Amino acid sequence: NFIKSAEYDLNTAKFMLKSRRYIYVIFMCHLSLEKMLKAI
Repeated sequence: NFIKSAEYDLNTAKFMLKSRRYIYVIFMCHLSLEKMLKAI
């Protein structure tokens, strides 16, 4: 389902932020937001 997948992507973004992979952080946040909007 979209909500669980969006949460997973957001958590991935948090881990990427800790490892300073900023481009991937932006990508994963964007992906998470798209999935959250689809879930509405």
